[in-house]
Amino acid sequence: MAQVGRLSTRGYLVTAVAPLLVSGTNLFAGFFGEGIFLSTNNGTSWSSMNNGKPTLEAVGNNIFAGTFGGTALDGGVFLSTDNGASWAEVSNGLPAASSIISLVGNGANVFAGTNFSGIYMTSNNGVSWTAVNSGLPANAEVKSLLVSGSNLFAGTGEGVFLSTNNGASWAQVNTGFTSRSILSLAINGSDLFAGTGSAGVWSRPLTDFSKKDQTISFSSLENKVFGDPAFMLSATANSSLPISYTSSNPLVATINGNSVTIVGAGSTTITVSQAGNSEYNPAANVQQVLSILPKDQTITFSTPSDRTIGDAAFVPAAPLHRTYL
Repeated sequence: MAQVGRLSTRGYLVTAVAPLLVSGTNLFAGFFGEGIFLSTNNGTSWSSMNNGKPTLEAVGNNIFAGTFGGTALDGGVFLSTDNGASWAEVSNGLPAASSIISLVGNGANVFAGTNFSGIYMTSNNGVSWTAVNSGLPANAEVKSLLVSGSNLFAGTGEGVFLSTNNGASWAQVNTGFTSRSILSLAINGSDLFAGTGSAGVWSRPLTDFSKKDQTISFSSLENKVFGDPAFMLSATANSSLPISYTSSNPLVATINGNSVTIVGAGSTTITVSQAGNSEYNPAANVQQVLSILPKDQTITFSTPSDRTIGDAAFVPAAPLHRTYL
């Protein structure tokens, strides 16, 4: 390989290159402490575009640059709509003096990883940013962001996190790691690769991150009798995720957790559901009918004494009793 990135910008040579980005026939390079440089001749010569240490991401015709912040004046995100000829800051909603250390585009959305404030998203080219940190560690340092289909990966100081809903929520996918300080993420073929801070490079098949289907097992329910004690339901999902139950008729039976309380005679449909998570699709609901039979009863009535025609009306010697069996 031939060297095309050793620049003299302030009387000394610059060799530490952070991001590289190709946009059309232009090649952009971010240099530590020196900002963004542009080459239009495949790296033969370079010209400075701005100051700061950037990370770069192209989304359509727009180029986003994230910079390291020490003060409110030198951190945040900058946008160029003219291939790097000019830049405008688009940091509204980002934490003050933000250090943006990773950027990735996913459709109309751009995600920015910060040094200690997690991830922010914009869907309007940086006019405004919103935190999308549900499920991430507090004050997460996000050094790498990567999109693969509908999956969005974040490499953090506490491992790799996956979002399957465009950043609305995140879940850890760290099985097998001995070091969770993730510096970089990349895809090669059908594998995801993670570069760590102290344990080298790790890989995992992308198929591991595809949502799996799950099924619910829920056997038919035996009839119960009004007055029977509460009983437990025992449906299961092959994902081992927790199950939810509902009763269609609370006048017949109510459910708390997986405990059923009988309220009255009649029938109710018990529905079992499992909503899924970052690894499993929602399960198809399964229903069973629960029938509550009326309680049997007997009547106790003593034989009245003999009477003669013409006797006055009388009250039976013993009251009427009902006994439930």
